[in-house]
Amino acid sequence: MKRLSILGSTGSIGRNVLRVVEQFPERFSVAALAAGQNVELLAEQTRRFTPDVVVVMDEDLAGQLKEMVMPSTGVEILHGLDGYRTAAAWTSADLVVSAMVGSAGLLPTLAAIRLASRLL
Repeated sequence: MKRLSILGSTGSIGRNVLRVVEQFPERFSVAALAAGQNVELLAEQTRRFTPDVVVVMDEDLAGQLKEMVMPSTGVEILHGLDGYRTAAAWTSADLVVSAMVGSAGLLPTLAAIRLASRLL
């Protein structure tokens, strides 16, 4: 089974990757999810895919997300650039899907490359 770290999980590419995960649960699972500001969708994805870690843009959004998903999940909730880099370099992820828009995805993608992660 391949574990995925999905950077940009609430965007169109990220949502489509998660559809593939749902269709092939014997082949894929989710280790990490990262999004920008869509905490409602990210909370739903977190409950559905139970990743180890989720990341949002800022501390306020992280607080909102915690209220939506805690304590029902044991997920670690991070925020900001350091959080995105952590998700990109999550040690239990076999593959990193980089689907963040524009320059926001550059540093997390570089973090994945530095760790020799398989990058999609």
